[in-house]
Amino acid sequence: MKARNLALTIIACALMLAPGTLWMLSRAHVELPSWLTAENASYLSGGIEESHLSKTISLSGFMSEKLQKALDTELDNNIPCRAEVLLGNASLQRSAISLSNALFQFEAYPTFYGSGTIYIPETDSLATMPTTNSKLRDDSIETVASIASIANEYPAKNFYLIVADMSDTSLANPASHLVTGAIHTDDFLTAMNEVTENLPNVHVVSIPYDNPKDYYRNYYRSDHHWNGFGTLELYDSVASKARLPYHPDITSIPSVDFGGFLTNGSYARDGLTLINEPACEPQFDLSNLKVQNEEIPAIAMADSVIDMEDRGLMAEFNFYTQWYGSSLLTHQSPLINTAAPSGKRAVVIMDSFADSLHWLLAKNYSYLRCYRDIRVGSKGEESLVDRIAEAEADDIYFIGSAIAYAHIPKGFPNYFEK
Repeated sequence: MKARNLALTIIACALMLAPGTLWMLSRAHVELPSWLTAENASYLSGGIEESHLSKTISLSGFMSEKLQKALDTELDNNIPCRAEVLLGNASLQRSAISLSNALFQFEAYPTFYGSGTIYIPETDSLATMPTTNSKLRDDSIETVASIASIANEYPAKNFYLIVADMSDTSLANPASHLVTGAIHTDDFLTAMNEVTENLPNVHVVSIPYDNPKDYYRNYYRSDHHWNGFGTLELYDSVASKARLPYHPDITSIPSVDFGGFLTNGSYARDGLTLINEPACEPQFDLSNLKVQNEEIPAIAMADSVIDMEDRGLMAEFNFYTQWYGSSLLTHQSPLINTAAPSGKRAVVIMDSFADSLHWLLAKNYSYLRCYRDIRVGSKGEESLVDRIAEAEADDIYFIGSAIAYAHIPKGFPNYFEK
């Protein structure tokens, strides 16, 4: 009995001292394996956050309890094997949820108690809970009506409204049938077509899904973005409608060999569930495209796969943006087509879904410029007229999820001024 009590006491003391020990070793610049520290948790929900400890060490910091909170955060940031703790705890909860689901046989269930991310056993994939905010739908349609009004002023220019079927509005999400009041991509498309039906220069393009297997063939199993194959299928629809000169045979494009590189995207981070999906992307033809920026994404590099491997956890947990380029980098990097197939110019109003698609669109224009005005959180005083004039655009593309269109007037109050 005494031996057992002694062992338990030693274990308890070790657990209490471990965060402090790791903190001191890190301050002494001792190299430790990333799995032993909290480093591997830096991309996970509940992982590492700023503690601002040095700024709160004062009497006022103590009295306001900011010091105590900073100390708690600092201790949390130094819990040994923090990533394994977070993932293991979520896994235990998910096992319990799975057992209870055996009675109900739902097609999807939360990745842990209180999670907004759901796991779909049939496809070994993740999704987010469906959107039920009908105001977002109404705001998106109002934005489309404003775009149509601007398009009416430019009858010689074509406007393409591209809608990505993200899981929060997709009928392919099994939870869309389980959540009361869920709104769907099809609802947006019907309303968008009604608003634009009398304008021959405005075109709505989307590929909505209603089957998880089809959806996850073209979207990542642990991320909200479409993959390169989904990008190609969507581009094929745009090229047909717009009669674009670049029209590749999407059935014969080879895949990039990533050598077994595993990926876990935004849903894996938020849902604390590693899917470990092998990286697999089509080889885009980027010949004749020149990036007007010193920094270029991996896809445009000579040693692209090696570069991704060198990025480590950043590439694993942000594969899409690291491979195709982040929305900020896309925004900062106009593309010039040295072959200048038509001499025409294009502007893309985008969220991150355009990070992959803009490479294919650029094959048809001498110059293509992207602005991330549709992205949540973007702000400015510019207008759509300003964007068209600055890029000297002949064609205008809007690319984003169904609810992304609602964000434009919130960040850009002057956007639809004529």
